[in-house]
Amino acid sequence: MTNAKLNIVVVGAGLGGLAAGIAFAMRGHSVTLLEAAPKLGEIGAGIQIPPNSTAVLKLLGVYEKLKDVVVWPSGIDMVRYDTGEILGPAELNPYVEIVYGSPYWVVHRADYHKILHARAQEVGVKILVDSRVISVDETVPSVTTCDGVYGAKATTYTADLVVAADGIQSGIRRILFPDLKGEVLESESSAYRATLTAEQMSSDPTLKRLLETPRATSWIGPGGHIMAYPIRNGQLYNLVMLHPAGDEISGEWNIPATTEDMLETYAGWDPKILKAISMIPSAMKWKVCYLKELDTWQSNSGKVVLLGDSAHATVPFLAQGAAMAMEDAITLAECIDVVKDPSQISDMLKVYEEVRKPRTTRIVLGSRDMGYVNHLEDGPAQQKRDEALRHATTKSSVAPTRYVPPSSTEIPPYDRQQPNPWSDTVFEPWMFGYDVVKVVRTRLGIDV
Repeated sequence: MTNAKLNIVVVGAGLGGLAAGIAFAMRGHSVTLLEAAPKLGEIGAGIQIPPNSTAVLKLLGVYEKLKDVVVWPSGIDMVRYDTGEILGPAELNPYVEIVYGSPYWVVHRADYHKILHARAQEVGVKILVDSRVISVDETVPSVTTCDGVYGAKATTYTADLVVAADGIQSGIRRILFPDLKGEVLESESSAYRATLTAEQMSSDPTLKRLLETPRATSWIGPGGHIMAYPIRNGQLYNLVMLHPAGDEISGEWNIPATTEDMLETYAGWDPKILKAISMIPSAMKWKVCYLKELDTWQSNSGKVVLLGDSAHATVPFLAQGAAMAMEDAITLAECIDVVKDPSQISDMLKVYEEVRKPRTTRIVLGSRDMGYVNHLEDGPAQQKRDEALRHATTKSSVAPTRYVPPSSTEIPPYDRQQPNPWSDTVFEPWMFGYDVVKVVRTRLGIDV
């Protein structure tokens, strides 16, 4: 028997949903992608694309197109919040490409989304906007949407498989698991998001150097940190500013923030970053949340499954949230591609969970841990962290050799004291060197 060509509905046209749609369509499946928003697009600004994710972009056929709109940072400098002293540099390009086979990029989220959207259309994914899912019948399976400006039209879509890529506030997850309560957890942090133009940055000599140096900078300090880097070939400077959570409401992503609020939050920090904040014309803020580990990602029928943030949303401190969704997409597509009859889908969803849950759970833990390490109050623990960062061996002093990932990767130990996972000799290879196709095909007993 040849492998079955299935009818698949994907709900949610974010980065993970688009990646899943592309991966399914490239394997010959018929894909309908439903998006609740009236038009397709991404809010936000910069996003980091680590090498385990750029490797997936090659598999999706978008690597070459993205290559023209990204910045290739040479490293990330972790600096002291008040003085700007470099505590520990983490080398990125060209080191990570030599070692892991793919580079580390930063990009404007809208550019990233636009290229994935175009690729989805190119491979035949049917994308429908203004289609908010209001009910799910997991036994068929099918979803029913409320369409149009006033939601006057209801449409039902039947499929062999429904994939929920509808984010941390997933409506499908709540329909599938009505007894699941309190799964969205609030972290201790909120975030501001803003960008500055090249013209603004160039008006100050110190800020101009930050813009023109292709490196990311992470100011780490009491209760928060700021990650900043150039995007759009240096046309914009992206800032994500973490701070102790306030009265923001979970699930609201675009609450306006004032310059006065931001300057007050970071009073006493490095004069360079205060100068940059003072120039910000407008910013948004939101509460940082994550999901507790779910018992399962699939429906009782084995015909509806969660992907990306709907299954394992994480705090953003390791820059791996979107990367995990990309890995999910390839893993699920590989599992479904061996199905010879729709009755086998449930078994393949179990394999998908078996492969993905341990890794995504470790990433969620590691991301939370990174927040703990970055946000230490001044004192003995902070001093110990800073000394560890200062004395870490820099990669530029070590001759890089290509990392060959094992077919089955052990989960690295949970080490809350590790100040820089990008330089950890165990965690970094596990995180960056993951070969998603090799891992899933080995589990499926397919020659790699």
